[in-house]
Amino acid sequence: MVGNMPLQKDTVQPIVPLGVLVEHCGYAVRWEGTSFELTDPGGRVLDTRLEGGCPTVEEELGLELIQEIEKEMIRQKARLNILRGDELAVDHEDLVGKEMVEFLKRLKEVFPSTPEEVLERIPAKSGWKGETLPWNRRIRRRLRCAREIVIHLFSGEDPVFWEKELAAPGREVLCLDLAIHKDQDLRRDAVMAYLQYLCQLGTVVAILGGPPCRSVSRLRHTQPGPPPLRSRFGVERFGFDHLEPWLQRRVDEDTNLWMRQLFLYMLAQGASERQVAFVKESPQDPETYAPTLDGQAPVPSFWAFEEWDQFKQVYNMKEVSFDQGPMGHERRKPTTLGTNVVWLEELQGMRGPGRSAGSHGAGVEERITASRSWVSWAPGLKRALVVALRSWIGDPRLQKMSLAEWKAHLQNDHLPFRKECQTCLRSAGKGRYHRKIVSREALSLSIDLAGPFVKGIDQGAADKQAQAKYFLAGTFTVPVTKEGRSVMRGEPEVEDAEASAEAIQQEGEEKGVEGESQEEPPKDDEEEWLKKIEEEEGFEIRHLTLLEPLENRRATNLVQAVARMTTKLKYLGLPVRRLHSDRAGELTSTQLRRWCEERGIYRTYTDGDGWKSNGRVESEIAVLKRGIKTLLDSVRVSS
Repeated sequence: MVGNMPLQKDTVQPIVPLGVLVEHCGYAVRWEGTSFELTDPGGRVLDTRLEGGCPTVEEELGLELIQEIEKEMIRQKARLNILRGDELAVDHEDLVGKEMVEFLKRLKEVFPSTPEEVLERIPAKSGWKGETLPWNRRIRRRLRCAREIVIHLFSGEDPVFWEKELAAPGREVLCLDLAIHKDQDLRRDAVMAYLQYLCQLGTVVAILGGPPCRSVSRLRHTQPGPPPLRSRFGVERFGFDHLEPWLQRRVDEDTNLWMRQLFLYMLAQGASERQVAFVKESPQDPETYAPTLDGQAPVPSFWAFEEWDQFKQVYNMKEVSFDQGPMGHERRKPTTLGTNVVWLEELQGMRGPGRSAGSHGAGVEERITASRSWVSWAPGLKRALVVALRSWIGDPRLQKMSLAEWKAHLQNDHLPFRKECQTCLRSAGKGRYHRKIVSREALSLSIDLAGPFVKGIDQGAADKQAQAKYFLAGTFTVPVTKEGRSVMRGEPEVEDAEASAEAIQQEGEEKGVEGESQEEPPKDDEEEWLKKIEEEEGFEIRHLTLLEPLENRRATNLVQAVARMTTKLKYLGLPVRRLHSDRAGELTSTQLRRWCEERGIYRTYTDGDGWKSNGRVESEIAVLKRGIKTLLDSVRVSS
C-alpha cells in the first residue's frame, strides 16, 4: 500500500507517508470500499476515517506517526550499518539495542552473501505485549513453565492432531497458522518477538513447518498463468527488478517467512544444551526431476538458494526427497524435507502417484485453485513426522537412565530416589519414614467393596455361622525379580556396637599405618557397572489380590477386614505404605483414617467422580465376580 495520509483540521495538512508505515514500521492496512483500518505493530487499531476517499487522522496522532517514521528510518540505517560492519554512533547503538546487534551479527555470519536489506527484516523490530498476542495468559504461562516446547509454524487449520500426538507431561506444542487465528501471523513483529523469546528460553526441542512457496511455484513458469517473480540465481532470487511494488512486497513476505523459520532455529539451538530438531517442508526442486529445456530460464527453488546451502553446512542439515502420493496425498506432489532428524531419511526416494490422476487443469483459475487445495500434508507424512519426532525428542515418561546417570546414582548412594532402581524401591519399605512413599507403583494397597449379594455363610470366619453379604477386594502392588521372587527383604540385623567398633579397628590394622603405600583404587570397569545396573533393573511390579467377606458395610467391620489384609501381607514380608480407595462413606470413615495414621500408612482417595482412578481393584472385582459366577454355574447354583 503506497499513498499519503493528510492530517485533519489544519490549513496546511502535513502528509503521513502511509507506504513507509506499512513497509518499514510494521503497520497493517485494510482498505475495502469505504472502510479503512490502520493497525499498529502491537495490534492496536488507530482512530482513522475516510474523507473524500482519503484516510485522515487527528493532528496529534499524525505527528506521532511522523516522529515514529523518522526514528524507524534512523534505526533501519543503524541496522544496515551493523550488517555492513560499519561503526555505530553510541546513541544509535542504544537506539537499536544490544540484542538486535547480536542477532544481526549472527545472521551475517551464517548468511554472508545475503543482501543486508533482506537480513535486516528478519528479526522482530519491536517487542511483544500479552494483550497484542493471539495466545492468552494461561497458554503463555504453560509455555513459560514447560520443560519442552515444540513449535509448528504454518501448521494448518487443525492444531489438535499435533497437540494430541506430540504433547506430553511437561511438553507443550505451539501451532501457528492464519487458518487458526487471523493474528497468528509470523509477519507481525509482536508474534515474531514472542517466538524469539520462547526460543531463547532454551526449552524449544523442535521447530517444523512448511512456509509459503507461492513466489517459487512451478506453475508460474507455465503460461498462460501468473508471471514468474524470482530468478534461480543471483540477487534477483529476491525478486526481479521490473516487479510492481505489490508483487515485490509479496516476494519479500515469502522470503521473510522462509528466513524467519531458519532464524528461530538458530536462536533455539544457540540457547539449548541439546540438539534441536528441525524440519522444513517445501516442494522438491523442479530442476531435479523435470529440468527445463535449453534456452528457458530455470525454475527457482528455495533449495537452490545460497542461504539454504549455508544454513545446511553450519547446522548439519540433510535433504530428503520423496513423493507424497504413496502417503495418501491426492497428487504425486514431489516434496523435500530439510532436516536433521535421522529417522526421516527413511523416506528418501519414495515415489508413486497420488489418489487421483490428471492435469492441474486447463484454465489459469483451475490451476491456481487446484494448487491451493494440495498444500496440506499427506496423512502418511504427518504420521511419519510424529513417529520421527517422538523418537528424536523421546517420551519423558519412558526415558531410562543412561550409563553415566546410573554411575552417578550409585556413587551418590542412591540419591535421589529412582523408581527404576531396585534398591531404592526396596528401601522404601524399611522403617517408618516421615514422608509419604515416593513410588506410587509399589507397596500400595487399593481396596473397594462389592455387593450386596445373596447372603451366604462365611466358612473362613471364626464363627462358622457368620453371614456374608459383601466382600472387600484388595490389590497390592509388589516388586518382584524376573524369576518371580519378591525383592522386599527382611530388616537388616542390628550389629552390636562393640563388635562393630572392634571390626573397624581390625580393618584399620590390616590396612597398615599411615604413610605406607596403599593399593591403587580399582579402575572404572564398564562391565562391572553394567552388572550392577542389571541387578538394579532386574525387577517388575506385580499385583497380589486379597479378598475378605463382610456381613455388612459398617466401618467397624471394614477396619477389621483391612487389618486382616495387612496382617497377611506383613506375614509375607510385604509392608503396606499406602491405602487407596474411592470416596464411599465407609471408606472415608474416621475409624479407618485413624487406624491408618496409627500404623504409618499413607491414605489416598480417588476424585469424587473419578472411579477410573481406582481401576486396578475395579477390574479385579470384575474378575472375581466372573470367577464366582463360573463356579456357581458349574454346580448349577443360581447366583
